[in-house]
Amino acid sequence: MKEITINQPLLKFWVLGTVPTDDIKTTSTIKKIKILIDITLKDKLSGQHNRLHVHECEQMLLDIYQQMLMLNKHHLSVSHFEIDDIVIIEKKYYFINDKKILNVKNSHITIKKLYDESMFLPYEMGNDIETISLPLNIHINSYIYSLSLLTLYCLFNTPFKTRDEAMKILNQIPGIELYWCMCRCLEIEARERKLLYI
Repeated sequence: MKEITINQPLLKFWVLGTVPTDDIKTTSTIKKIKILIDITLKDKLSGQHNRLHVHECEQMLLDIYQQMLMLNKHHLSVSHFEIDDIVIIEKKYYFINDKKILNVKNSHITIKKLYDESMFLPYEMGNDIETISLPLNIHINSYIYSLSLLTLYCLFNTPFKTRDEAMKILNQIPGIELYWCMCRCLEIEARERKLLYI
């Protein structure tokens, strides 16, 4: 068990599903609480040769996706994920970085600051910060691309810089449900992305 500090309304939102939208966002008045978690995703990866099993990747993908759907119902979303954003509590994966939660307007979120270079950025945010002009409006489905890249990394522990490199790695598991799901998530056009697990 490990202790972390988390935004209390965000935790209630995941557990209960009903918190006023304004309480979820980060402000100086939001109370932070300390909770015990089983393990961070980062620690879990380091304890398993930096890889998750297929069923663990499926679980993470679906758990985080369900949480994002809850956020979307409240006109909120995130642009992308990092390994440090995820914890595991009672065998469920949770997104805990309330600083990444943004308002949705007309099915888009607005990125007002550049993020550090990451292999988990959505296609439309790219990794070439010189080509991005701010503010950047991206579709709310952008997180699906990022979540798929994070899942792919957790499955293979192989770094990649481009979508083509990620697809080559993904092609190592052709034909299984996770493969087809992630292919739909990695569509170049954000509106076409679907996290559909059959």
